[in-house]
Amino acid sequence: MSLKVYFDFNCPYSYRFRKWFDLADLGIDVDWRGFLLTQTRERRAGWRVFDHADENPSGLAALAAHYWLSQQDPLHADIFHRATLIARHEQELDVDDPDVLCKIAADHGFDADAMRSPMTDQKVVRDVAAIHEDAVMAHGMFGTPTLVGPDGQTLYVRLGAPPEDEPTAQRVVQQVLDIALAEPWIRELRRT
Repeated sequence: MSLKVYFDFNCPYSYRFRKWFDLADLGIDVDWRGFLLTQTRERRAGWRVFDHADENPSGLAALAAHYWLSQQDPLHADIFHRATLIARHEQELDVDDPDVLCKIAADHGFDADAMRSPMTDQKVVRDVAAIHEDAVMAHGMFGTPTLVGPDGQTLYVRLGAPPEDEPTAQRVVQQVLDIALAEPWIRELRRT
Protein backbone atom coordinates (compact mmCIF):
# COMPACT_ATOMS: atom_id res chain seq x y z
CA MET A 1 0.00 0.00 0.00
CA SER A 2 1.24 3.48 -0.77
CA LEU A 3 0.02 6.74 0.65
CA LYS A 4 0.72 10.44 0.14
CA VAL A 5 0.70 12.55 3.27
CA TYR A 6 0.79 16.33 2.91
CA PHE A 7 2.47 18.04 5.84
CA ASP A 8 3.86 21.33 7.07
CA PHE A 9 6.89 21.21 9.39
CA ASN A 10 5.37 23.92 11.59
CA CYS A 11 2.04 22.09 12.00
CA PRO A 12 1.69 20.28 15.34
CA TYR A 13 -0.81 17.88 13.80
CA SER A 14 1.68 16.92 11.08
CA TYR A 15 4.17 16.19 13.86
CA ARG A 16 1.64 14.14 15.81
CA PHE A 17 0.61 12.13 12.76
CA ARG A 18 4.25 11.26 12.06
CA LYS A 19 4.68 10.12 15.68
CA TRP A 20 1.54 7.95 15.49
CA PHE A 21 2.57 6.60 12.10
CA ASP A 22 6.09 5.68 13.23
CA LEU A 23 4.81 4.02 16.40
CA ALA A 24 2.21 2.01 14.46
CA ASP A 25 4.89 0.74 12.04
CA LEU A 26 2.43 -0.79 9.58
CA GLY A 27 4.95 -1.16 6.75
CA ILE A 28 3.23 1.35 4.48
CA ASP A 29 5.20 3.37 1.95
CA VAL A 30 4.57 7.07 2.45
CA ASP A 31 5.35 9.88 0.09
CA TRP A 32 5.64 12.85 2.47
CA ARG A 33 4.72 15.96 0.47
CA GLY A 34 5.12 19.52 1.60
CA PHE A 35 2.14 21.83 1.89
CA LEU A 36 2.78 25.40 2.97
CA LEU A 37 0.18 26.53 5.49
CA THR A 38 1.59 30.06 5.30
CA GLN A 39 0.29 30.25 1.72
CA THR A 40 -3.12 28.91 2.69
CA ARG A 41 -3.45 31.56 5.36
CA GLU A 42 -2.36 34.38 3.03
CA ARG A 43 -5.15 36.95 2.68
CA ARG A 44 -3.64 39.26 0.05
CA ALA A 45 -5.37 38.47 -3.23
CA GLY A 46 -2.99 37.04 -5.80
CA TRP A 47 0.02 37.15 -3.46
CA ARG A 48 2.06 33.96 -3.49
CA VAL A 49 4.44 33.21 -0.65
CA PHE A 50 6.44 31.11 -3.11
CA ASP A 51 7.35 34.23 -5.09
CA HIS A 52 9.09 35.63 -2.00
CA ALA A 53 11.49 32.82 -1.04
CA ASP A 54 14.21 35.41 -0.42
CA GLU A 55 12.10 36.73 2.48
CA ASN A 56 12.18 33.22 4.04
CA PRO A 57 8.44 32.85 4.65
CA SER A 58 7.50 30.48 7.43
CA GLY A 59 8.12 26.89 6.46
CA LEU A 60 9.33 27.33 2.89
CA ALA A 61 13.06 26.71 3.45
CA ALA A 62 12.37 23.45 5.29
CA LEU A 63 9.92 22.26 2.62
CA ALA A 64 12.39 23.15 -0.14
CA ALA A 65 15.20 21.29 1.63
CA HIS A 66 12.98 18.24 2.15
CA TYR A 67 11.77 18.27 -1.46
CA TRP A 68 15.31 18.60 -2.83
CA LEU A 69 16.50 15.76 -0.62
CA SER A 70 13.54 13.58 -1.68
CA GLN A 71 14.67 14.00 -5.29
CA GLN A 72 18.21 12.95 -4.36
CA ASP A 73 17.53 10.13 -1.90
CA PRO A 74 14.04 9.28 -0.59
CA LEU A 75 15.43 7.36 2.40
CA HIS A 76 17.44 10.38 3.54
CA ALA A 77 14.42 12.60 2.93
CA ASP A 78 12.38 10.39 5.27
CA ILE A 79 15.05 10.64 7.97
CA PHE A 80 15.27 14.41 7.48
CA HIS A 81 11.47 14.67 7.64
CA ARG A 82 11.32 12.90 11.00
CA ALA A 83 14.34 14.75 12.41
CA THR A 84 13.04 18.17 11.35
CA LEU A 85 9.63 17.55 12.91
CA ILE A 86 11.34 16.51 16.16
CA ALA A 87 13.63 19.54 16.03
CA ARG A 88 10.66 21.87 15.59
CA HIS A 89 8.18 20.31 18.01
CA GLU A 90 10.30 18.64 20.69
CA GLN A 91 13.43 20.76 20.71
CA GLU A 92 11.58 23.96 19.72
CA LEU A 93 14.21 24.89 17.15
CA ASP A 94 13.53 27.40 14.41
CA VAL A 95 13.27 25.24 11.30
CA ASP A 96 12.87 28.38 9.21
CA ASP A 97 16.55 29.06 9.91
CA PRO A 98 18.76 27.56 7.16
CA ASP A 99 21.58 27.06 9.69
CA VAL A 100 19.31 24.91 11.84
CA LEU A 101 18.26 22.86 8.81
CA CYS A 102 21.88 22.36 7.75
CA LYS A 103 22.74 21.23 11.28
CA ILE A 104 19.89 18.71 11.20
CA ALA A 105 21.26 17.44 7.90
CA ALA A 106 24.84 17.23 9.20
CA ASP A 107 23.72 15.50 12.42
CA HIS A 108 22.19 12.75 10.29
CA GLY A 109 25.17 12.32 7.97
CA PHE A 110 23.94 14.39 5.02
CA ASP A 111 25.98 16.98 3.17
CA ALA A 112 24.86 20.17 4.89
CA ASP A 113 26.63 22.42 2.38
CA ALA A 114 24.82 20.77 -0.52
CA MET A 115 21.48 21.33 1.22
CA ARG A 116 21.90 25.08 1.71
CA SER A 117 21.38 26.29 -1.88
CA PRO A 118 18.18 24.31 -2.63
CA MET A 119 16.40 26.19 0.17
CA THR A 120 16.21 29.28 -2.04
CA ASP A 121 16.77 27.74 -5.48
CA GLN A 122 14.00 29.07 -7.73
CA LYS A 123 13.45 25.76 -9.50
CA VAL A 124 13.12 23.89 -6.20
CA VAL A 125 10.76 26.57 -4.85
CA ARG A 126 8.67 26.38 -8.06
CA ASP A 127 8.44 22.60 -7.65
CA VAL A 128 7.35 22.98 -4.02
CA ALA A 129 4.78 25.57 -5.13
CA ALA A 130 3.49 23.22 -7.84
CA ILE A 131 3.00 20.41 -5.30
CA HIS A 132 1.10 22.78 -3.01
CA GLU A 133 -1.05 24.27 -5.76
CA ASP A 134 -1.79 20.86 -7.29
CA ALA A 135 -2.96 19.61 -3.89
CA VAL A 136 -5.34 22.57 -3.61
CA MET A 137 -6.69 22.16 -7.14
CA ALA A 138 -6.87 18.36 -7.29
CA HIS A 139 -7.94 17.62 -3.73
CA GLY A 140 -9.32 20.86 -2.30
CA MET A 141 -6.59 20.71 0.30
CA PHE A 142 -6.63 23.31 3.05
CA GLY A 143 -4.71 21.87 5.98
CA THR A 144 -2.21 19.34 7.22
CA PRO A 145 -1.82 16.51 7.60
CA THR A 146 -3.96 15.36 4.71
CA LEU A 147 -3.77 11.77 3.51
CA VAL A 148 -4.29 10.90 -0.14
CA GLY A 149 -4.82 7.28 -1.12
CA PRO A 150 -3.90 5.61 -4.42
CA ASP A 151 -7.35 6.33 -5.86
CA GLY A 152 -7.26 9.98 -4.81
CA GLN A 153 -9.42 9.73 -1.70
CA THR A 154 -8.40 12.37 0.83
CA LEU A 155 -8.72 12.68 4.58
CA TYR A 156 -7.60 15.61 6.72
CA VAL A 157 -6.55 14.21 10.10
CA ARG A 158 -6.01 15.73 13.52
CA LEU A 159 -4.87 13.21 16.09
CA GLY A 160 -4.24 13.80 19.78
CA ALA A 161 -0.98 13.07 21.53
CA PRO A 162 0.38 9.67 20.49
CA PRO A 163 -0.07 6.74 22.86
CA GLU A 164 2.74 4.97 24.66
CA ASP A 165 1.96 1.56 23.22
CA GLU A 166 2.34 0.21 19.72
CA PRO A 167 -0.95 -1.80 19.63
CA THR A 168 -3.04 1.32 20.25
CA ALA A 169 -1.13 3.23 17.59
CA GLN A 170 -1.55 0.36 15.13
CA ARG A 171 -5.29 0.13 15.76
CA VAL A 172 -5.94 3.87 15.46
CA VAL A 173 -3.70 4.45 12.43
CA GLN A 174 -5.25 1.45 10.69
CA GLN A 175 -8.73 2.85 11.38
CA VAL A 176 -7.68 6.23 9.96
CA LEU A 177 -6.26 4.53 6.87
CA ASP A 178 -9.41 2.44 6.47
CA ILE A 179 -11.49 5.60 6.45
CA ALA A 180 -9.07 7.45 4.17
CA LEU A 181 -8.65 4.63 1.68
CA ALA A 182 -11.74 2.46 1.85
CA GLU A 183 -14.58 4.83 2.69
CA PRO A 184 -14.65 7.59 0.07
CA TRP A 185 -18.21 8.44 1.09
CA ILE A 186 -17.00 9.85 4.42
CA ARG A 187 -16.10 13.46 3.60
CA GLU A 188 -15.42 14.77 7.12
CA LEU A 189 -15.50 13.58 10.71
CA ARG A 190 -15.21 16.14 13.46
CA ARG A 191 -15.22 15.85 17.20
CA THR A 192 -15.76 19.08 19.14
